[in-house]
Order: sequence, then structure tokens, then C-alpha cells
Amino acid sequence: MRELFLKIKSKREKNQITAAAIIVAVILLISAALELLLSGMGGGGEAVSAHGYLYKGQYAPGVGYTVTSEQNTLVFRDADFSVGSANLTVLPTEGEQKLITVTVSGKSEEHTGKTVVYDKVTLQTGGSCTLSLSPSGEPLEVSFKFEGMADGEELNVSSITFNGPSVGIFSAVRWIVISAVLLLLWLLTDPAVRHTVYGESAAGRTTVKALTVLVCAAVAISFAASFAVDFDEIPYPLEKKVSLYNPYVQQFDAFEKGQLHIDYKPSDKLLALENPYDPAQRTGVSCLWDRAFYNGQYYVYFGPAPVYTVYYPYYWATGALPSDFFVLSVFLLMTAVFLPLAVFKFADRYLKSIPFLPVCLGAIGVFFATNALLLFRGKASFYYIATLAGIGFFSLFIYLFMCAVNAVSRPVPEAKGATRVLFFAKKYLLLALAGAAYGGIFASRLSIAVLAAFIVVPALIRHILMKRRVRAWRAHLLDMGGELLALGVPVLCIMGAVMAFNAARFGSPLEFGTTYQLTVSDISKNRLRIGDLWAAIYHYFLQPLGGVPTFPYVGFSHLTLYYGRYVYVDPSFGLYSIPLLATTALAPLWLWDRKLCRYLKTQGVCIMAGLLAVAWMDFCLGGVIFRYVCDLTAPAALLGAASLLLLCDRVAASECSGRLKKATYSGVSLIFVATCILCFLLALTSSSHLFPYDSTVLG
Repeated sequence: MRELFLKIKSKREKNQITAAAIIVAVILLISAALELLLSGMGGGGEAVSAHGYLYKGQYAPGVGYTVTSEQNTLVFRDADFSVGSANLTVLPTEGEQKLITVTVSGKSEEHTGKTVVYDKVTLQTGGSCTLSLSPSGEPLEVSFKFEGMADGEELNVSSITFNGPSVGIFSAVRWIVISAVLLLLWLLTDPAVRHTVYGESAAGRTTVKALTVLVCAAVAISFAASFAVDFDEIPYPLEKKVSLYNPYVQQFDAFEKGQLHIDYKPSDKLLALENPYDPAQRTGVSCLWDRAFYNGQYYVYFGPAPVYTVYYPYYWATGALPSDFFVLSVFLLMTAVFLPLAVFKFADRYLKSIPFLPVCLGAIGVFFATNALLLFRGKASFYYIATLAGIGFFSLFIYLFMCAVNAVSRPVPEAKGATRVLFFAKKYLLLALAGAAYGGIFASRLSIAVLAAFIVVPALIRHILMKRRVRAWRAHLLDMGGELLALGVPVLCIMGAVMAFNAARFGSPLEFGTTYQLTVSDISKNRLRIGDLWAAIYHYFLQPLGGVPTFPYVGFSHLTLYYGRYVYVDPSFGLYSIPLLATTALAPLWLWDRKLCRYLKTQGVCIMAGLLAVAWMDFCLGGVIFRYVCDLTAPAALLGAASLLLLCDRVAASECSGRLKKATYSGVSLIFVATCILCFLLALTSSSHLFPYDSTVLG
């Protein structure tokens, strides 16, 4: 009878999974249909060619309008009709296409003759766009300003049409937003999802994990496809001077030539300087910017992990090297897949009474809170490859480490033979892979590796102490030694290789090359100063986001304090300006939860201490910029999500009223949703540190 019941239950769960998959597919198709409808919606009024109203600018039949970097504005007057929109097409330029920003402004009776900016669009040469105007009466003047051309460059605009149909462009970003909203509405309205307890349905957990990872991966892939400047391969051997490539390509080229230094000779003027690291002495002296310069050679101080994990596999497969955006896409996708899975592993182990919805939204919120999408758009991509690689390997490490912890916690099978062998093989393999992933962090971004150590060390100490509490703990000594070796050997091998790499280049295993940077200041003068802790706390935790008057309405803030010395300060934001990351402040409250195990209390306090320590180190040794703050976002997001989900689980298991439970679930879900929206908007902001994007991807 029991077997029949289990078969019926299993079949019912499989049917639920199939139904959920069908619903998701239908939602994605409906979203695509809505996006096609939106992209194809036309403008109102009768289309009128604008050239008959040209007041200022050059126009020739068959050629169109001509604008230059000096005369970059076209002005139209005396239109005797209301203008609601304008379509324009920019002809392709010779050679590489570029992004052009078009700003439409005007004077109208509605605004009493004052000049008003109506719309601003960035598009690629060879493309078309629709700009919105909003005067209700006849316009007195309409102006189009074109920016983004080099000095002396000429641009041809083939046509400008007033009140024509809008240019239909399928927007992947808008499709993602529509799909996410519809999926969220489905989750909020489906009683099976809202009320089912996460810990009671294995099939349900599988469904939620699959859907969540699918959503995050779809966001990552669509964002990468929409905002990448190019995915063009780099031919190898290199066709241009090695100085024109990013540091990872330069390091790859050095390895291929059997050397450690960049294959580029420093200038005699640089070699003759008494202190080449002093920017004042380097004035007027050419050099490779932001490379390490030591003993008359240039070196790459960025960690080599991306070279070995992306550049070499890509080269072996294709014979060429990947573009910067391909490398960024790999690590963005790693984060989108493995960080949500790590949240689910935490939920599998520690959450028993919580409904599905907060866990699902929490996993998505953690991905967005890393600001990996923002890092993808970073200009001078090699800086952001380092940080995003660190976040990607951190995500993989946390997931594998949680898998290994769950495997280690299971009792050893009593039956001997294949079952017992497979048990130990799986456990040791997971630990070894976790160790290799930690090595990837160490060889990508040292700051994130230091922070990850604050997570793994308490877990190892707890594991050793638990083994000692076993009666026959000596019998478990061999097993424990095997576990520590499986985890530690890959870590020590990779760390040892990186330190040997350092010693071969800079004479010390602990010198990564940052001391010898050729950058905005003499980095060798930077020191860890305890008095800088207050400034680090402000910039890395409390500094607010900035507001901008146009979409996306949020951006970075650029705030400086009195430091008593030179500190590199650029646009940034603090962790606590993001709702989910602000909840890390709840971690100390874990200490007063009597029902929470001592290990989780210790873990929460250690992660918080690690966030403070790494923020202080980054500030003292580097300064302030948003990509330094992103060293902290992944661990902080996990800590914040763990705090909120544990709160939900405690409330769900308590005897509180149903209204209080519903309010708690709704409040926590709102924090996750607000984090997703805010971080997505922040990823669309404009900054001199970010690549501009074609505004048509947003519709």
C-alpha cells in the first residue's frame, strides 16, 4: 500500500513539474508576443519629411543631411503641425561602426518659447531610431544634436521624418522585464507555489531551482547579447602592437613566447627616471598604463586565472583569442548559475518551514545584488574581468563547498562495496573541486579570496571539532585527514603556483606586482592605516547612490572626505544603498537567537568581520570606485539573503498569527524584488567608467 502511495505521489509531482514547465514556456512566448507588439507600434499622425523645414544645417537630395564634429546640430522651424515623434537613420561610417548620441530639443508654445530637451538616444552608425517629442501645439523650433564623432569626422543622416511609424526593434532587455513581471505574477497568484513548504517537496524544490536558474541565466545571456560592444575574436599571432591589447592578452602572448614579462620594450626616458612610479616624474614620458614595471620590464599584475580558464581553452578550440566581452560573459553566466544554486543549497540544509516564494526570489535577488550586470558594462574591460572572474569563481566555490558540506555531514554507509566507494569518491571529488574553485578566486581577485576565507575557515574549524566529539574520534581521524587533503591540496597547489609566479617576476612570493603599478599615484606609498577605517566604512557601506534626471534615474555618487593624504576617489556607492545588502546589518542579531545553531552565529559574525576587513584593505591600498565595492557584494548578498530567509523560517515555524506570517513573507519578498529592480536600473546608468549603449535595446 505504501509503495502504491509513493508511486501516485511521484507521478503527481512529475505532472506538476511538467505543468510548471509548460506555464513558463507559455509565459515566455506571451512576453515575446507583447514585445513584438510594443516594438511594432506606430506613431500617431501623418508622416512628413523634415527637410522642407530645415533652418540650419546641410541637406542634399539623394545624400541626406551632413553633420560634422564642428557643426553637429540640425535645426528645423516653421512646421505648421504638431510634432509627436521623429524617425532618423544614420548611414554607416567607413571602418568600425561607432555609437552616436542624438539629443532632440525644441521650443514650443506649450513651454512659452523656452528650449526643452525632449529625448536622448544612443544608436550605432548604420542604425535607425525613434525620438519622442511632446509639444501639444505647433513647434517653434526642433533641434537635433549629434555627439560622439571624432574631431574633423563627418556623419551622414539619410532621412529625418516627423510623425512616422516608430522603428520596430525587438528589445531583449524589455522582453526580460516583461517575462520577469509575468513570472512573478504567476508565482504570486499560484496557491501551490505560495503555500507549499520548501522543505516538504523534493520535486517542488527541483522545479523551483530549475526555473530560478533559467531566469537568472536568461537575464545574463540577454544582457550580454544586448550590451556587449563586440564579440569579435582576436587573431593570434597578434596582428597589432602588443601594447594595444588588454593585460590578459599580453600575458597570454608572454606565456606563448616562453617568458613572464610583456613583450614590449620600455622607452629610454622611462628607464632613466629615478622613480618611475611617481606620476610627476612620468609627465611627458610614454609607458604602458597600469602595468607593473620592475627591473626594466613590463609585467601584468592581474591574476592569471582568466588566461588559463578562458583564453587558453578558447585558443585551443578556435586558434584565436576571445574578445573582452566573451570573457566577461563566461564569468557573468557562472555567477548567474552557481550563486542562486548556492542559496538553494543553504535552504536545503537550514530551512524547514519556509514557503517556496521567498527562497525563489532570494536566489534571484542575490544574483542581481552582486551587480555583475553593472560590471559587465565596465570600460577598460580588463579591470572588470578581474572582479567578475573573482565573483564567478566565488559563486562556484560556495556552491561546491555547500555540496561538499552536505556530503560530509551524511553518515558513512555501513554496507561495504561499491556504495561505500561511491560515497567517499563523491565527497572527496566535491571537496577537491571546491578547493580548485577557491584557487580560481585567489588567482583572479585577491580581495575576494580573503573574504571567502572568512567563510571557509569557521566551517573547517567546526568540522574538526565535530569529529573530536565523536566517541571513536580516532577512528574518524583518517577520514577527516582525507577530507582536509582533498580540499587543501588543490588550494595549496594553485596558491603555490601563483606565489612562485610572483617570486619569479618580483622576487617575493607575496608581491603580486601592485606595488610597481604605473598609475595615477605611487602605490608603494599606500599603507594599511587603522585611522582610515571610518572612511572605509563610509565609502564602502554608507555612501548613497546618486540620482540622475533622466532614465534610469539612479547612478553613482562622487563624494570625497578629508583623508590627510592623497586617496584615489571615483564614482561609487555603498553596500547599504542596496536593500538586500543593507540587511547584512541584521547579522549581529543572530547572536540573540537561541534556536540558531552556534555555527551559523559564528559564520554570520565572521562574514561581517570579513566585509569590514576587506573594505578597509581595499580603501587603504586602492581607494574608492564602484568596482572595489563589488569585491564585497557577493558575500554580502549571501549574508543578507541568509538573514532574511532564516527570519522567514523562524516566523513560519512559530505560533504567530497568519497575518504576521503573511506580512513577513511579503516584506522579505519586497526587499528581494526591490533589489532586483534597483540593481537592474543601476546596470543601465551612464558613467565615464561604463561603455555607452545603444538606447534602442531598451525599446
